[in-house]
This record gives sequence, structure tokens and C-alpha cells, in this order.
Amino acid sequence: MSGTNTPEDETPTWDVALESVAAQECRRLRRALSVADFHRLAEDLDFRTHDFLATVCELVARGVWVHHLGEDPDGRPMSAEEVERLYVYGRVDEDLAEKFAVTWEPRGAH
Repeated sequence: MSGTNTPEDETPTWDVALESVAAQECRRLRRALSVADFHRLAEDLDFRTHDFLATVCELVARGVWVHHLGEDPDGRPMSAEEVERLYVYGRVDEDLAEKFAVTWEPRGAH
């Protein structure tokens, strides 16, 4: 063993179970997910909405998922500045995400 970490050694920094649930829900609905979708999933599965949002935002940061402004599947991707504005005290502000109709989906879903 070389002592250096390879990509295979890395443990994901997001919740892979929540990622799977969210991806499955995107496929089922055939559209990107909104904050309201994450609220419903969180309630149904007894999780916090923030847990889902933290997971998908980490996936966006890794380039695995994308987020858009607006509910159109071809909605405009968010700029880094717009993403930064969604964060309050290190967390996605759910009210702001709803206000601006932010949606999330796996990259290449549409």
C-alpha cells in the first residue's frame, strides 16, 4: 500500500442513500426536483429537508448534479454568485430557493 489516497479510497462527502432517493424521484417525476419535492420526500421518509438539500448541493459542487433557476427543465443554470446568495449561515435557505424556483437534477437527466 502506497499510503496515498486514490479516488477508489475516497468516501463520499454526501449521503449516498439520499442521493439515490432523489435520483429515483427525478426519474419517477421526469423532471428536476424543487424544494417542495424535497419537503415531501423528507416528510415521507422522516428526514430533514436540509439533509436532502445539503446532499444535492454537494453533488452540484462535484459536478454530478446541476441546478437551475426556474422550473423549466432547460432553465438557466445558476451562476456562482447566485448559488452563494442561497446560502445563509452555511446552509441553503429553503425560502430563497423556493422564491427563485431553484430546481435540481442529475447531470444529463434531460
